[in-house]
Amino acid sequence: MNWHTINYALGSLLSLVVGLFVLYRGQSRKLTRRTWFFLCVFVSAWHAGKFLIAISPSEVFAFRAIHFMYVGAILIPPCYLHFILSLLDSERRYRYLIAASYLFGFLELYLLFGGWFLKGVRPDAILNYYEIPTQAYWIYFGNYLIVPTLAMVILTRALKKN
Repeated sequence: MNWHTINYALGSLLSLVVGLFVLYRGQSRKLTRRTWFFLCVFVSAWHAGKFLIAISPSEVFAFRAIHFMYVGAILIPPCYLHFILSLLDSERRYRYLIAASYLFGFLELYLLFGGWFLKGVRPDAILNYYEIPTQAYWIYFGNYLIVPTLAMVILTRALKKN
């Protein structure tokens, strides 16, 4: 077991614990606590998937773990956007943007499970296994950059107004 493995296990556990703590003990609006909780759940799933890949005994297991990891990773950007907009109490104003980001996330899940994003896995000396992306992987990568950047732009504008 190397430090990557320990990091992934701790990251998964701590993300889930923090999410649960805020959900049940937080002082913000209920919607904000829930979006934070689901953001933490998806981060936890991403870390758990990385942990499973790091301890994977076979390529088949690693490939299944990568699918689990990507479910969390794909849903992080729309949930992050939703959390930021909830934090700003702007979810009604941007409801179509929130819906579009989740819709795009579900489209990515369809592409993931349809075999459009990943060809398989390859052995890796440090991480045990690593995914082999397809040409459509740029969709995932682009969404992972665009949606959180958009959330940060909205947050920055809101902070400048105050």
